[in-house]
Amino acid sequence: SIKTLAKYLGFNWRDTSPSGAESIEWYHRWVETDDPSIKQRILDYNEDDCSATRVLLDGIRSL
Repeated sequence: SIKTLAKYLGFNWRDTSPSGAESIEWYHRWVETDDPSIKQRILDYNEDDCSATRVLLDGIRSL
């Protein structure tokens, strides 16, 4: 998985339990509550996913 490979290459997510399925639950909770902390958690998770993908790309290019 991307998470396994990115962690191997040294990337760490800010969230302690990141997952796509979990982020969907966060989104539904945010829609129901409009809680800004939940929205920020989603934004952080998405930003971390993009950053992890970049770490993977850089790792592949260095082979």
